[in-house]
Formats: sequence, structure tokens, C-alpha cells
Amino acid sequence: MEQLTLSFKNIIRQRCEAQGQLLLADLLEKAAKQEFVQLATALPAENVQLHWQEFKQARLAQTAFRELRSAQLQSYPFQYLGYFQLGEEAEALPFGEEQFSASLQARPVFVQSDAAAKACNMSWLLELLTQTEKVAADPQRQDQLFWEEGPAGSQQLRIERKHGNQKEVQIIRFNNNYSTVSWQHQIELS
Repeated sequence: MEQLTLSFKNIIRQRCEAQGQLLLADLLEKAAKQEFVQLATALPAENVQLHWQEFKQARLAQTAFRELRSAQLQSYPFQYLGYFQLGEEAEALPFGEEQFSASLQARPVFVQSDAAAKACNMSWLLELLTQTEKVAADPQRQDQLFWEEGPAGSQQLRIERKHGNQKEVQIIRFNNNYSTVSWQHQIELS
């Protein structure tokens, strides 16, 4: 299962096609004009930059475990690895963990964690933040993006999507002083 996820260590093996950076608060402020984006707490006062790299996705012929893999992440022809940085001179925020998980009727099926990841899959987030009008205009899309308070005073981006019996949730959580980031992608089957 580990080889089938679109994790840092599986994507980084591909050739980098492009790279760039964006200001997180600016993207969220612009995206908030769409109904599917909810800002439940103040945007970060810190200058949080999202650095990204684009990788062409290798097509998997593997159909096993299709329901346990991310339909949303698999749908992109390119994958975007990203990391965050505070200010222009600062170093990248360290990742606490990258985690993929799937559950069937609230019972865990698999959990894959990587505490050594230096970036994480930002494909879904970048699409929602840079293609907001396109996503909002698509009647088939059921995406929701939240900027909200997380546990213990942390700030987090939470993305949700329901498709049939599958619900995907992605959480990018900054600790309360923006010194670390964690990333989770959960698939819930009913």
C-alpha cells in the first residue's frame, strides 16, 4: 500500500518540471470569495509562503486498493510537493509528520506515516487556492476548504470532499507559533 500513495518519497523520485512560491494569506483571502471556502479564524499575520514543485505523475496500472487510495490526488496529471516558510529569509518550517490513512466504517484499514518527509502533497490545496472560480463553477465538485483553529490553539487548513461512499479529508496543521507543520490525508469509506 505504501508504494501506491502519493507521498513525498514516492513523488520526489520523479523529475521536477517547475517550481514557485505563493503567499498563503493572499491566496486564502482571494479564495474566500467563493462559497466553498470558509475562513473561520483570522488569517496568519506572519508572512507564510508556500513553496511548490511540480512533478509529472507516473500513471499507475495498479487497480488494487483503488478505494483506499485518494481519488482526488490520483486525478491530477501533475503532483505538487510543497513546504512552508515564514518570511523570506527564514528556513522551511519542519514537518512534524506526513500521514496517509484509510478507514472502513470508522475502523482503521491502514496508516502510513513518515516523520522524515521534507515536503508534502499540496496538489489539492493548490488547485483549490489557484483555480477557485473553475472549482466553484463545476457542479460535480463537492470540495470544502476551511481555515480554522485546530487543537491546542493551532491553525489549520482542512479540505473535505465527498464522492459516493468515499470521504476524503486533508489537514495541514501549523502549531500555535508556526514553527512546525503536519500533514494528514484521510480516506473514510462507509
